Amino acid sequence: MEPVLSPASCALAVALPLSEDAFLRDAADPGKDFARSAIARSQRTPAAAWREIYAPKVVRLYERIAAHARGLGATVVPGVTAAMLRELLEAFPLVSLFAHSMSPPIVSADVAAPRAILDAVRAGETIVARHLRETFANRTWASDEATLASQVAAALDAALALTRAWTETAVRSERAGRPARLLGRVMLEDSFG
Repeated sequence: MEPVLSPASCALAVALPLSEDAFLRDAADPGKDFARSAIARSQRTPAAAWREIYAPKVVRLYERIAAHARGLGATVVPGVTAAMLRELLEAFPLVSLFAHSMSPPIVSADVAAPRAILDAVRAGETIVARHLRETFANRTWASDEATLASQVAAALDAALALTRAWTETAVRSERAGRPARLLGRVMLEDSFG
């Protein structure tokens, strides 16, 4: 039986820029993409994107969630780094991470069993497989494993394109541009290993 956790044994780790300075620094850092993506999709200057979109939507949401979590007795840690996250995971039985992540492309090395994936899609026993059936239909698949793995990887990556474009930005509404079917890499990994 799972133990019951109180809010005091939980932590909220926040790894997003929460001040204008941090947002603008991240936007200028070529190693970070979150602030730049928010600015680009907003079609505003960095300062206007912060003031008109990011601060009111992302930062205010964080502030409401953080205040509620603290009010319940949870620990809230803004500015989390990978090292800090590790420490939190060691100290708390439950850690929720409020962060941005990119969905890396699916490449042939990710596809360990391309024929098994094709068989699973053809059988259509899961919702993911049924969703992909049309995408995979009417294709000519290679007979050699290496080429087949590349073809399957490309087809799977293409199937993620709409969801990836919608989820990888902070400046969206919950309906505008949302794909009819959300499909993520984790769903593919759960379905096909």
